[in-house]
Amino acid sequence: MRAGFYECDITPPLGGFMWGHYNERLAENVLDRLYAKAFVVEDKGEYAAVVVVDTCSLVDGIFEKVTERIAQYTDIPADRVCITSNHTHYGASVGRSPEVNCFPDETYLDVFLRLTADAVILAYLRLEEMEISFAQGSVDSISFIRNFVTTDGTFITHGRGRDDIAGTLGEIDPALPVLLFKKDGKPKGAVISFACHQDCVYEHKTWYTGDYSSALSDCLKDEFGRDFVSVFLLGTCGDINHVNPNGPKTEPGHYRVMGKTLADEVLRILPEAKPVEGGVKMITEDVTLRRRTLEKGEMKQAVLDLLQNEGGTIMRARNLIFYGSSNKLSESDYKVQGILIGDVFISTLPGEVYSAFGHDIKKGSPFSRNMVIENCNVYCGYIPTANAFAPNSRLYETSTCFHSCHVPEAGEIIRDKALEIARKLAE
Repeated sequence: MRAGFYECDITPPLGGFMWGHYNERLAENVLDRLYAKAFVVEDKGEYAAVVVVDTCSLVDGIFEKVTERIAQYTDIPADRVCITSNHTHYGASVGRSPEVNCFPDETYLDVFLRLTADAVILAYLRLEEMEISFAQGSVDSISFIRNFVTTDGTFITHGRGRDDIAGTLGEIDPALPVLLFKKDGKPKGAVISFACHQDCVYEHKTWYTGDYSSALSDCLKDEFGRDFVSVFLLGTCGDINHVNPNGPKTEPGHYRVMGKTLADEVLRILPEAKPVEGGVKMITEDVTLRRRTLEKGEMKQAVLDLLQNEGGTIMRARNLIFYGSSNKLSESDYKVQGILIGDVFISTLPGEVYSAFGHDIKKGSPFSRNMVIENCNVYCGYIPTANAFAPNSRLYETSTCFHSCHVPEAGEIIRDKALEIARKLAE
């Protein structure tokens, strides 16, 4: 099997909008440089390519523009490409979010699109025979479910400091799967996945960084050399963050602690890595998700209900009003993909997916070695479980807006399609 890696520096100019906090933020400095990182695998003319970019989210049109450029320089068809973001809240905006007056710099956007494609193209041009191995570690000390059930049965987001918490709503995914690629015994690159929200930098809200994945990359470069490329793929973590509800407050530099913790576990498990042999397969299929829609009278009542209930804020009301007045769609199509490298299955999903669906896909997969990643190809908002929409729910991720707009069964539709693809790949 052949493989190739490449990383392109995509750090934007200062002054650009930063998407991810529902307010206007303009970049003032660089904490860590931003990258588009790609790997391509090939066997007997079959390809799979993945590129991850240090930005919060991808928007409509990016997949088509990037894959069109890739096709100009390679033999990789569009349905063999996955474009994903690591969801750092400290990258440049590459899409519009007019409810918070956030718009991309058009000059930078053009460069971003070309360099994202070029990361794949340059990885393709570096294809060579490699030894591939797989290991899986576990880290359960740096990620936490952020949704809780109170003593009166209400579902809430964030429970730190409260004395009425009865338990968490969901489970973290501590798995740390790693695909390692070597040439003549020397590590060349790795594909690593972990499930925790990338919004861990408190002290520098307007400084560019790839968050803890930047710190992870730095640690592995220190170990394997500056040419080593670690492609970090974000696991399903729509309801997982780094805040320990029962521990001390997060200290400045915590994102580096997280990156080092992950790197230490990667280095610990690599001697145990088992060979990956076989071919390459990839399937891309669409799912249609219906959107929640509100009539004028319903929107007025929804705003009133929101502001009268716990967890209701002016920000949520603003986002709801903007969605109700601006949304023109009743449904949307999204890509769900499956990549098989030997017997390692990588499932790619759109949106910020609740951890439960990642667990479901791994449990139902016909393969024993799995990665499940989110925020792929286009952003479609939060994908909670159906239970999260219960009448007693005050969860942030179910509050209707452009970042949470699909019907409650959307997650089940995505999960079922992912498992259907897995079964096809196993045939």
